[in-house]
Order: sequence, then structure tokens, then C-alpha cells
Amino acid sequence: MGYYPAPGSYPSPGGHTATVLVPPGAATTVTVLQGEIFQGAPVQTVCPHCQQAITTKISYEIGLMTQHLWLSLCSRCDLCCCLIPCLFDDFKDVTHTCPNCKAYIYTYKRMC
Repeated sequence: MGYYPAPGSYPSPGGHTATVLVPPGAATTVTVLQGEIFQGAPVQTVCPHCQQAITTKISYEIGLMTQHLWLSLCSRCDLCCCLIPCLFDDFKDVTHTCPNCKAYIYTYKRMC
């Protein structure tokens, strides 16, 4: 048994939508996070795990962009230049976590 939207009520392509099927009379809460708001700085949001209003805690990790820059510098420079991408946070991926429950929320992956 399923629930279907009325004809003509389908969303336009390109929008962020979610369909949730819930038995009649049941209450539910759906949290939808939009990845494009999570970038290189802390973000105010609602934690999808503990449902608290928070400002995310960020940490930096070596990712694909850092590795690509490291490899390209290794092929052209000496050892000192190769370490530059590993030393600066601007080249690293950014992981957002909840400061209350410490749950993972999102990773912003920097692109080359």
C-alpha cells in the first residue's frame, strides 16, 4: 500500500525534494541537509542526530585536492615545496560535526 501525490503536483526538476511514506496517524520528523551550505566555515544548522540548533565544529583532513597538489609539486619541485599543500587548511577537506553529540554531519570536499 503506498501513497502517491495527486496528478500534476510533482516538483520541477532540479529542486531538492524528498518523499516520505508514513502510516496514517504517525508523527515523524524529517531533517534535510543541503550540502551546498556546508563549505570551509562553521555553519548554523539543526543537528540531524540530536535535533539541537548548533554551529558546526569543523576539522581539516587531507583529501583529493591536497594529494593532487602534492603530486604535481613533487614532479616539479624539491621536497620543501611538496609539503606546502599539507600545511595549509585551504587545501584540505572540511568535516562538519555537531559540538553537542559529536556526530558527523557533512564533509566539504575541495575540488582541484
